[in-house]
Amino acid sequence: LTEDQRKNITAIPGLQRRALEEIIAVRGAISKELRKFLSGGQADKPAVVALGRRYGELDGEMSYYYAMAFAKVNRTLTDEQRAALKKLRNLDGYTSAPAYLYSQPLQTLPNIQNTDFFFAAPGSAQIAPSSISPPAPHAQSGFLLMSPDVADGGTLPKEFTGDGASATLPLEWSGVPVGTKSFAIIMHHMDPEGKTKWYWTLYNIPADVRSLPKNVNGTGTLGNNSVNGRIEYAPPHSKGPGTKTYVYTVYALSAPVKLDVPPSQVNRDVLLAAMKDIILSSATMSVVYTRFPTPDEKRNLEGKPPQPTGDQTIKEKPSP
Repeated sequence: LTEDQRKNITAIPGLQRRALEEIIAVRGAISKELRKFLSGGQADKPAVVALGRRYGELDGEMSYYYAMAFAKVNRTLTDEQRAALKKLRNLDGYTSAPAYLYSQPLQTLPNIQNTDFFFAAPGSAQIAPSSISPPAPHAQSGFLLMSPDVADGGTLPKEFTGDGASATLPLEWSGVPVGTKSFAIIMHHMDPEGKTKWYWTLYNIPADVRSLPKNVNGTGTLGNNSVNGRIEYAPPHSKGPGTKTYVYTVYALSAPVKLDVPPSQVNRDVLLAAMKDIILSSATMSVVYTRFPTPDEKRNLEGKPPQPTGDQTIKEKPSP
């Protein structure tokens, strides 16, 4: 594209920003209203419908900006540009991954229960029982983990990482199984080499707790983390390139966790071993985060010296 054509395309996010920010607020308001059903309450139908209507208007506005920009560029394309674009659009020989998490290909898919029976007529033999996959171990239908600040599969806000305020993410859970006596939470990540890192271990959360606020304090017992080994939350702060996936898991337990070691020695493996026989159910929520190295970190990764700052200067060796 020419410079003018390129500017038309790269300007789209700026045009959409206001609508997108309002969409985030609208989605949050809709979710908050609908979650009333989870606690046995009643959602405000007119409010939900009105919010949904506004969501549609904003989505239409964003589509308009896309169409306007691309149409404007299309009117100015030369024959050579059209030929080049057509060549770029050729997908011969391209094979898609089974699924994608945003732009990251997923080669291994989770075992998802067959839900076709939901749509069969009452009493119908349309779906044979043998075709329904068994649920994963410790998984119980209805036990859900969520956060008011990020959806499952969404991007972890910077505030909850080492690039921001290093705050713990607020969490909520529902559909707790009968007989639950305590909860435990683990946040972990598996690196490209298959090694598991853990950032948050919290156990012996009282059975009547259904949510944790941001920067929770005084609820449950903290274990250590694999980043610095301390008894604290270690926010994601990876210097490696690419998008990372972090998994939050809440465990509903039939008894409080009993350990023979102090909290400073309670890592992810120790906690999982202690819970092994008392897990009634578990629920997970995954988030992604992409960290971009600072200029100095980037230079360090490239094996270059730090960039001089302030009144620092690089002095040349005096000539003989």
